[in-house]
Amino acid sequence: MDEAVEGELASLVERARRADRQAMAALYERFRPQVLRLCLSFAGLAESEAEDVLQESFVRAFRGLGKLREPERFGPWLFAIARRRCLTWMKRGGQRRAKAAAWGQEQRVLQAGPQAERESAWKHGILVEEIEAMPKSKMKTAGRLFYLEGCDTGRIAEQLDAPASSVTTWLSRFRGKLRRRLLLRLGELRRLRG
Repeated sequence: MDEAVEGELASLVERARRADRQAMAALYERFRPQVLRLCLSFAGLAESEAEDVLQESFVRAFRGLGKLREPERFGPWLFAIARRRCLTWMKRGGQRRAKAAAWGQEQRVLQAGPQAERESAWKHGILVEEIEAMPKSKMKTAGRLFYLEGCDTGRIAEQLDAPASSVTTWLSRFRGKLRRRLLLRLGELRRLRG
């Protein structure tokens, strides 16, 4: 960035610190497209969610302008805020999806009655036991996050600091291993009954 552009940016930031609405609008217009692209780059965010995160990021940035020591660094500072907001939004979204899934499961169990509830709890317990019995690995962690905590692949990729394609591969392998473990367990149960 050349000195003239840096000077113009620093001037806008200084005016925005004094609650100059025109300066805030100019900063918003200048950085909105880049911040939106950043938000949309997070696989777990829908376009409407990215817009919400974008708005929240600018609000936080304008409120916190007093903390910005170098006004010419407004862009990178804003992007850091937006990135943290995206991660927080995705984390909360994963929790919301897990709660919604649990609520749906609870409603199905209540409608099915006590016998179905015991059977569902028993199946869940077996699933947890088999997952926990697997050797520690990123594949196991990805499987636990996906099946027990309701996280999507984007969120898992962030938590494990891995590409989404690796997470997809791990989950595919995990399903195969889990299926084999459950089939072995089913065979043992049949042998004991028979």
